[in-house]
Amino acid sequence: MEHRAHIVSIKQTWTEMKEEQKEFVLASVQASIENIEMNFPRLYGSFLMEFIQNADDEQSMNMKIEIVGNTIRILNDGTPFSKKDVDGLCKVGVSKKKASEEYIGYFGVGFKSIFLISEHVEICSGGYYFKFDKNEFRDERMPWQVIPLWIENPTINLPNGCKTLFNIHIREPKLIEEIREEVKPIEAGVDRLLHNRLLLFLRKKLEHIEITDTEAKRRIKKLPKKSLISESTDYQIYSLEEYINDKLSVQECWLVFRSERDVPEDVKRDDVTKRWKKDKINKRETVVAFRLDEKWNLTKEEKGTAYFGVHSYMPLKDVKSGLNFLIQADFLTTPNRAALAPHCEWNEWLAKKIYQLIEEKCIQSFKNNDKWGMNFTDILYAPWGGDKLFEDNIKGPLRKYLEEEDCFVAADRSFISLKNAVSIDPKIRELLSDKDLKELYPDRKPLHPDCKLPTQVTDNWQVVKGPNYDSRGINSEMERLLKVKAGQNDIGFFKQFYLMLLRDYPSTLRSGFSNQKIILTDSLALANAGSAYIKPAGIDVLEEIRENFNIVHPEISSDASVVDFLNAIGVEKLTEGHIQDILKTKELPYMSEKWPHLSDEEKIGYIRLYKSLWKERKLDLKRDLNFLTLKTKSGRWLKPEEIIFPRKYMPDHNLESLVGKDWLKDIPVEFLSEEFIEGDAEIWDWANFFKEVEVDKKTSDKNFISRIGILMALRYEESKGRNASELSRSAETGGYDILSEEEGDGFIGSERRVIEVKSSRSRNPDIPLSLNQSKALTEREDQYYVYVVKDVLTNPTLCVTRGDILINIVGKMTIRFNDWDNIKEDVFTCE
Repeated sequence: MEHRAHIVSIKQTWTEMKEEQKEFVLASVQASIENIEMNFPRLYGSFLMEFIQNADDEQSMNMKIEIVGNTIRILNDGTPFSKKDVDGLCKVGVSKKKASEEYIGYFGVGFKSIFLISEHVEICSGGYYFKFDKNEFRDERMPWQVIPLWIENPTINLPNGCKTLFNIHIREPKLIEEIREEVKPIEAGVDRLLHNRLLLFLRKKLEHIEITDTEAKRRIKKLPKKSLISESTDYQIYSLEEYINDKLSVQECWLVFRSERDVPEDVKRDDVTKRWKKDKINKRETVVAFRLDEKWNLTKEEKGTAYFGVHSYMPLKDVKSGLNFLIQADFLTTPNRAALAPHCEWNEWLAKKIYQLIEEKCIQSFKNNDKWGMNFTDILYAPWGGDKLFEDNIKGPLRKYLEEEDCFVAADRSFISLKNAVSIDPKIRELLSDKDLKELYPDRKPLHPDCKLPTQVTDNWQVVKGPNYDSRGINSEMERLLKVKAGQNDIGFFKQFYLMLLRDYPSTLRSGFSNQKIILTDSLALANAGSAYIKPAGIDVLEEIRENFNIVHPEISSDASVVDFLNAIGVEKLTEGHIQDILKTKELPYMSEKWPHLSDEEKIGYIRLYKSLWKERKLDLKRDLNFLTLKTKSGRWLKPEEIIFPRKYMPDHNLESLVGKDWLKDIPVEFLSEEFIEGDAEIWDWANFFKEVEVDKKTSDKNFISRIGILMALRYEESKGRNASELSRSAETGGYDILSEEEGDGFIGSERRVIEVKSSRSRNPDIPLSLNQSKALTEREDQYYVYVVKDVLTNPTLCVTRGDILINIVGKMTIRFNDWDNIKEDVFTCE
């Protein structure tokens, strides 16, 4: 009866309180309880963590979580409830447990998280049968979450071996489904709160967690004891398993390093340490765990431990380490274990000890292992950023260590630093002698081909990657090697290199390598495929034009197997036509006198030659072709800057269509002939060539653009029945372009407009105003108009804005598009 009396006495403490005390005490306590509840994450399965850590604290070996309808049953075989345990549950923000060497949780605080999802919880343990039940209290002020009610005729039966049972009746059916989601089996790319690694860092005896759904008659999953499968003086390797319906579903291997350190006196004296009651603790352990694959190779933890990678015995939900492995320490956390307690020397000390463990134990063990030594730097290296605690005390120091110390495996199996290393593609390494390496890299050793460099190191720290190539071409180190080999006249190297490319990159040779300077010429220089030629035996090249051709080295072009590579990459055979084309370029200095006397066919032939030479970068258009004229559609030969592109060349304007309209018939425009184009595939090349010789330059001329705008404004005034006249250029100082008035007897009763026309290629132009225009706007605001003709070369659109309205938004010499566009009173197009 003492158990019942204990529960009743706690209830009476609250229910028999004097009425004058209730209003203040009960309101304060209820608010405190709600605050504790709301501090816990809305991830509804997270309350289970509180029960798992409590089971471990209470020396449980086995724990079972059952989903029965809308009820969660939690059972364990640990130490039964004592009077202190009950008192801990029935106080606000208090636990019987103290921060000590023995305990990892504060169950009295965490237990309150249950009431986020339940209003009726039953407990059976150590002779206690009681519940917390909101429905039993009529007075809404009562803090029912801390007032136990004795169960007179309990129907709860403890299964064999079970010492403690919690019956949690879930408030809403949909919450059960959310909890089911959290306890589902592991899936790739999905983070589950109840993961098999939960058992990796628990301190006591808990070996087995089973989760069942009795309604579905299936065991959701079972997490058995971690199995020690190997160990040394510095580490242990554990196997973690997960079963679904007794069938093995997931098996993981974890390499675990531990180190116990004395807590420094200055950390003990810190106010936060004392407030968390950690100042009496003398030692604390730090742990680091690395994933191993099925062959016991080091592998990165999924997602770089963005989720559940930091443990304080249990995973910390919202703490992202940014590391590729797990870390565990007795970190100070918020009550809900979702985040780290900020600004405390205790956590900073633990983080530094984790780094020290990695440097002193992990790295040394990795270097002593043939497998782990090859990629541990890739596992340990993490980019800058994330939680400042880990960036300052673990990630930053690790990056510095890996970048400066001997951590990378050389080809001779020694460990070297990055500054003394060079990474060489294994296929290229086969082509190089030891002498080559010494000449190329006198102060460096090549890395072992199996040594994996962290991506961040190669990308951000510009580590020398060595001769290397891929489907995008070659890098700077490969270029350097080729130049050295060319200088040595090492024909054998180039033959092997070409055959390797042909073998390994047959489908990407032309796209990846044709623009790279990798072809050895007879002058021992390097050329790209587009500028190199295979010289047949019967072709002779005059000495005066010899420098115009990059001839493939004869010892290479005479090898039939290598010729297949040259053909595949796009190297052409030299022809008499190529030679004649170059001979024609010798005439360039005299062409300005000769050009006017050539026939149309001859001129077009020369222009095609010049375009070809320009594409091969053998011609400077502005320097060499200053005499050039081009044929227009009208048959005239004009300077390129006087000519405009027609539709065929796909320009960014629509002038050919616009000039066909009556109102633009007076604009002098000549369009480029289409006779130069021999096929549609050439259009872009011709357009780019002609742009460089300044065809279409006229479309950027302000006077040309302005003229179109003026003509459109006159057309608009005509459509409105007004007489408009364009001012002479000498009269433009008046601040407007057009004077317009309605037909009638003089100005009596007629509307008069002074119009400033702004023309722009843009669809959303701003309006710049000169000093004269701003003055005219101010003085004539009732008569002043600004006509904006936008998109003038494609789809001219005239927008009418009135001065008396426009003046209200003029703050500077430029009126933004968004300002004037909203006040335009008319829009006109010449369709």
